[in-house]
Amino acid sequence: MKYVIFITLLVSTLAIEAQDTLNILQYNLMYYGLNDVGCNSTNNNIDTKNNYLKDIIDYVNPDIFTVNEIYADANAQDYLLNNVFLENNHTGFKRAEVHGSYLTQQVFYNAQKVELKSVNYIDGYPRDAHVYKFFYRAKENENGDTVFFNCIVVHLKAGGTSSDEQNRSNLTQNIMNYIARYSAENFMLMGDFNVYSSSETAFQNLVAPSNSDLKFNDPVNQIGEWHNNENYTKVHTQSTQFYGTDCASGGGLDDRFDFILINNKLADINNSIHYLTDSYQAVGNDGNHFNDGIDYQGNNSVPANVLRALANNSDHLPVNAKFIINQTGMPTSIKTPEFAKLQITNPANQNLLFTIFSDKFINQNLSIEIYSLSGKKFKQTNLQTYSKQIQYSIPITELPNGMYILSIRNTKGNTINQKFIKQWH
Repeated sequence: MKYVIFITLLVSTLAIEAQDTLNILQYNLMYYGLNDVGCNSTNNNIDTKNNYLKDIIDYVNPDIFTVNEIYADANAQDYLLNNVFLENNHTGFKRAEVHGSYLTQQVFYNAQKVELKSVNYIDGYPRDAHVYKFFYRAKENENGDTVFFNCIVVHLKAGGTSSDEQNRSNLTQNIMNYIARYSAENFMLMGDFNVYSSSETAFQNLVAPSNSDLKFNDPVNQIGEWHNNENYTKVHTQSTQFYGTDCASGGGLDDRFDFILINNKLADINNSIHYLTDSYQAVGNDGNHFNDGIDYQGNNSVPANVLRALANNSDHLPVNAKFIINQTGMPTSIKTPEFAKLQITNPANQNLLFTIFSDKFINQNLSIEIYSLSGKKFKQTNLQTYSKQIQYSIPITELPNGMYILSIRNTKGNTINQKFIKQWH
């Protein structure tokens, strides 16, 4: 249904500054701090790994770093925190409590930007899923309102037997049962899933549950038969080297084991926190190393020192995604601005229709622009005016459904801005 509103006109810089970016990195660290199953102080040295991690962390600069395969020992986990983060210009970082035995999951986070509100665990074999609930530390938000989101970190059972598949399925079903109790919250699910295909029950539990409102989404929409399939080369994350060792798997990149999935709320650009389009990547995968080591015959997707670190630190590549946090949300107050009034059809469908009433816009060449909430410019056009009442229509059929900012500026720098919703079925 169409309706017309008059609403406060916002200065564009304030609209953009109300957005912040949250950078998430997920990584299987390959037996960090634990000597076992062929991994030892020679082929998986913890100090060597820390040096590699420093290069990777400095390059990606994550706000939240979730990991698999770290020794379930406080000393080992503090060793990473102290030597990779705290002594390397990332002084605001903390870690969560240690849970589990042998190899486990953990999260390291920038406490100057986000804070850990709670930790829960979802039963699974051989490892529980860890649920880390964060809130965004919006320092300029004086009334205490903030954004909450959950990072569920998993390391599903490896192996190709029916028993292994059942264990993976059991845990993902337990995860969905947990989410059903908190369906209004923001969830991302990350980790080493150890699945070879999206058709496996464990993965279908996540992306095709009976209640579609609870489903997880793949940010890059690369669902299929990932194993040894060149069609999915760009999202493969294992293995980083062709020649394996007693510790690391070999064979080159040919599997997609590592993921960051998002629920429907995080996929909605109108949400207070949402996925930043096209930000997902398997770090160090240039798409040209199918069944090869990532550093074979060149790879310019990352700096040379980072490529060396990714090739040698683990047999997995990390996955990275960014999220936009809207600190202020949709404006709610309705006022008459000092120098202009904007009448806009909202929601818009195939065309954005608006009328401006302003003495300051007579005989002006106006610049009319449309931005996403994250600041990406989608359209720009110019309009010559001759009166104080200006009517205009912009075709927006190519814009995805969602929320945008209409920005109108005259040659003297007077600017008016308005959020609008593109909605077309």
